Amino acid sequence: MKEAFGKLIFPTSQSLENGLKEFRFFYNHVRIHQNLDYTTPANVWSNRPMSTSKTAKEIIYYQGLCDNVAGYYYRE
Repeated sequence: MKEAFGKLIFPTSQSLENGLKEFRFFYNHVRIHQNLDYTTPANVWSNRPMSTSKTAKEIIYYQGLCDNVAGYYYRE
């Protein structure tokens, strides 16, 4: 992932800000973290357990940063 991010080019400050927003969303809501018992920072921050495909209202596929990050997340 680091190699792919190093190749991204943001020609304007607005495109950089948009890229950072995409990465923050991916990092906090989509990517699970081993040190957080395989849940997301958003789940830990809101003090709720990780949703599952059985408890979620909607399963959403997320893809961002020029297709360099992708994954599924569950909407409550």
